[in-house]
Amino acid sequence: MHESLESDTYGPYAAIYNRTWGPKLVDMVVPALEKLLLPHLPPGAAILDLCCGSGQITEALSARGFAMTGIDISAEMIDLAHRNAPSCHFLVGDARSFELPTAFAGVISTQDSMNHIVRIEDLSATFENVHRALRPGGLFVFDVLLGDLYHPEPQSLGVKVEEDYVMIDRESFDAGQHLLRGDTTIFYLVEGREGWRRCDSVGWEKFYTAAELESALHAAGFTDIKMYDRARDLGLAGSTRTFVVALRPAG
Repeated sequence: MHESLESDTYGPYAAIYNRTWGPKLVDMVVPALEKLLLPHLPPGAAILDLCCGSGQITEALSARGFAMTGIDISAEMIDLAHRNAPSCHFLVGDARSFELPTAFAGVISTQDSMNHIVRIEDLSATFENVHRALRPGGLFVFDVLLGDLYHPEPQSLGVKVEEDYVMIDRESFDAGQHLLRGDTTIFYLVEGREGWRRCDSVGWEKFYTAAELESALHAAGFTDIKMYDRARDLGLAGSTRTFVVALRPAG
C-alpha cells in the first residue's frame, strides 16, 4: 500500500526529542507503569524497554532498582540513551525483527511506539518477538492511541522556532484507514560550524482498534489482555492514550 512507512534514522530530530519530549516522559509514563507493571515484578527484575528513544524512562526504572535493557531502531537515539542512562544496556534493533533470550519479567513500549508500526503483519511479528523475550508469567505493557477513540483533524500544521532550529510539522489523516502521515522539515544550526542545514522526513502512525490489537496479541500467544484509559481508569491527567497489559502465560 505504501513504501518506506518506517524510517531507521532520526537525524537532527533525535537531539530535539531528547531536549523536548525526553525530559517530560518520566512524569507522563512512569505513574502508569507503577500501577500496571512494577508492583507485579520481583525486586531487581529484568525489564526490556522496546523503542526506548533517548532512554529517560529506562533510566527512571533503573533508578528504581530494575535491570534495564533498551532497544531502539535509531542509532542516534541509542547514542543519547547511553549518555542519559549509563547504567543500562542498550542495543540498536528493530522491534519487528529483534531476537533476545527469554530473560525478561516485563517488556514496556511507550509513547505510542506501537502506532508507528503501521502494517498489521509487522505488528504481529513485534508481538511474537516480545512474547519470546518474556519469561513465562511475564507482562507486556504498552500505550497506544486507539482508532476507536483518537480522531485527528484531516490536516494540521505546527511550527516550533528555537535559537538553533526551526521545525515544521504537517500532518494529514486518512480516516478510512486510520493512518496519519507526518511530514517534518527541520532547519538546524550545525554545531561548531557556520550555517544551517535542512532535513526532511516522513513519519506514519496507524491507529489500530482495540479488536485489532487483541486479535494480534492473542495470535502471538498472550492472554489476560486488559486495556486502561489513562484518565478514566488510571486517574492520570494528560492525553487520550490507552495502556494495554498482556500476559505471557506460565507453563
